Amino acid sequence: MLSNMSTKVSGSSMTVKLLVNVVFLTTFLLFIQNMDILFPSAPGAGNTSISFTIVDEMRPLEESQTHAVAEETSHSRSQKSDKESYFIVFVIPTHPRKVQQRNAIRQTWANVDNWSLLADQDEEKKRIRVLFICGNVTDEDYTDEFKQEVSDNDDIFVLKNITEGRVSLRYKNMWGFRYSHRHYNFEYLVKTDDDVTVNLPKMTEDLSKYPRGFYYFGSNAGKVGSPPQRWTYCSGGGYVLSYDLVREIVHLPPAVHKPSMKPEDVFTGWLVWNVNNNTEHSVVPHPMGALHLSPYKCGPLNKWFYHGYKHISPERRIQIFRDYFMNNTPSKCS
Repeated sequence: MLSNMSTKVSGSSMTVKLLVNVVFLTTFLLFIQNMDILFPSAPGAGNTSISFTIVDEMRPLEESQTHAVAEETSHSRSQKSDKESYFIVFVIPTHPRKVQQRNAIRQTWANVDNWSLLADQDEEKKRIRVLFICGNVTDEDYTDEFKQEVSDNDDIFVLKNITEGRVSLRYKNMWGFRYSHRHYNFEYLVKTDDDVTVNLPKMTEDLSKYPRGFYYFGSNAGKVGSPPQRWTYCSGGGYVLSYDLVREIVHLPPAVHKPSMKPEDVFTGWLVWNVNNNTEHSVVPHPMGALHLSPYKCGPLNKWFYHGYKHISPERRIQIFRDYFMNNTPSKCS
């Protein structure tokens, strides 16, 4: 009898443990399903649509409109002529609190009227579109200054399903690729940062020389991965993708859009590498318009990107632009 009681107790104990494990597993799975805040889903990866909030349509911010962007099923470019046309679309990941940095960009290189060297450029080459892409943040980060900025401009996008943070950079970029491909007719897409000054005349002049094709321009930042999955990537401070390359990136298999790597520039190199594996193309980084890793101080203005303005005030950044870039008056190095 004692043996039977021991067996029953042991069996009951196992049953309780099993129930506890089931409850724990169920709770854990439910928790994981709601982890978008910590581990946001890549736009379009594993879903038939992605939802996002277009901030420039928020009037006021609390009355946001949510839009759905369905997966594109056609690789056709037949509807491209029906879209807004730009020579270059700029994708710039940013944070809602970086109002002054964005205003500095609007007042300097992103305003084509500021550039004397663009005066004689073809009008179509001067058509650019800037997309400032933010992740979702807490209410206190949506400051009154930010709301006023939203009211005054049409270039800010807040992604409702992507929490702001460094890990979100690759998702912001992927969303920018998708959105640009869906909504705009463009020749090139440029990814850069909000602490970079773009030498727009030099960039448009150089890019105008290339026929339509598959291009990935930027400063070679090295190679990552292990054979056979080993690829080269361009520095995230500034790189250029041609329309045809963006189209192929957008239509890569969903699993490719959802890797574990964090650096967004490594992620873009990964996407380009997968384009090579999924098509007959062999796209490699081209060192055209290399990135200058510090703010402009002296010497020829011969780079596409001038980095390192993060620790310089927006006012000083604007002054540097006016002193040297506007009228192409490079400073001599002593």
